[in-house]
Amino acid sequence: MNDLPAIKTDLNDLLHGSARQRAAYRVLQQLRIFEVLRDYDPLLVGTIPLGIDVAGSDLDIICEAYDLDAFERAVRTAFGKMVGFTLRRKRINDLPVLVAKFIHDGFPVEIFGQPRPVCEQHACRHLIVEARLLALGGEDARRAIRRLKREGLKTEPAFARYFGITGDPFARLLELAELDDAALIHAITMRSKETATMTMMNPERFIRAMQQTPVLLDALLCGVTQERAAAAVDGPDGWNVIEIVCHLRDFEEIFFERARRIVAEDHPELPYYDHEVLAVERSYASQDLSAAFEAYRETRRQFVAWLQVRQPDEWARMGVHPEAGDYTLLEQAMQVSLHDVNHLEQIARVLGLPCDDTAALFGLGRREGAR
Repeated sequence: MNDLPAIKTDLNDLLHGSARQRAAYRVLQQLRIFEVLRDYDPLLVGTIPLGIDVAGSDLDIICEAYDLDAFERAVRTAFGKMVGFTLRRKRINDLPVLVAKFIHDGFPVEIFGQPRPVCEQHACRHLIVEARLLALGGEDARRAIRRLKREGLKTEPAFARYFGITGDPFARLLELAELDDAALIHAITMRSKETATMTMMNPERFIRAMQQTPVLLDALLCGVTQERAAAAVDGPDGWNVIEIVCHLRDFEEIFFERARRIVAEDHPELPYYDHEVLAVERSYASQDLSAAFEAYRETRRQFVAWLQVRQPDEWARMGVHPEAGDYTLLEQAMQVSLHDVNHLEQIARVLGLPCDDTAALFGLGRREGAR
């Protein structure tokens, strides 16, 4: 699946967000930007969809515009009389771009057009990887990045500062955007290997998150019948809710076994599992939802109890995965937490339930391939 993450990028999502996001919703409704520019596939990016905006943050709209003359006419016609309107053209990475800026109801607005699909534009790729990083860092990361932005850092440098990303933050984040979840976790946790006391990498954070997941999942599934779960499908090629819960159950066993081997063996080679093959071989679609959930909950209880008695030096012990390479027990716990968030969001979305708490249910919005 190639959907965008569960980020508040459209009007209906903003309507159920923070006070600032709701205010942005009202401004976008007044401007009718998505309607006026519908031929250019407009997408809201930047800090407001992520909930890390500060005073003065823009409403950033990116567009796919191959005919910049026609795009300019559309923008000037709709917004040319707005307060502070400016428009300029330039080249970025050898592509011509158009940037229009104005102010409406206290919000700076920037409209960016480029002859490239929006999903390939740097702003969109930054948005996605930043959402994934916030899913890992949680509310602590969100607060810290807001603070860094209030101190004057731009968004990408603020992420780089918090997550210990070296080099050009704009280029490095684009590189990180290409990584799968396990590789991303490994990349941003390398700096933690020298200090197990760093707040973000405290094992207790991930243990607490793992304890919360069965409670959240139980709440999501409350009142959901076998029939409704079977009918709630994540797109034409996606899983239904029963299959997602079976996936969580089976990979809980896999994650737990990997963790035990990392502690018990010296740099063990950890097996690869194809989640799609498992779904077919084990007939996920025909299984009982309640039984799958109870099996998942019991394995999670055992996994958490086992993690709670690990010694400090054990968190740095390492195994090797055929795709992700070396990773530690701590990184395994982080991967489990991110995996949880992804699928909690997925289940809520396919059931049509609101996900107002983006700090708790903030993931990739696609079927995340555990391996």
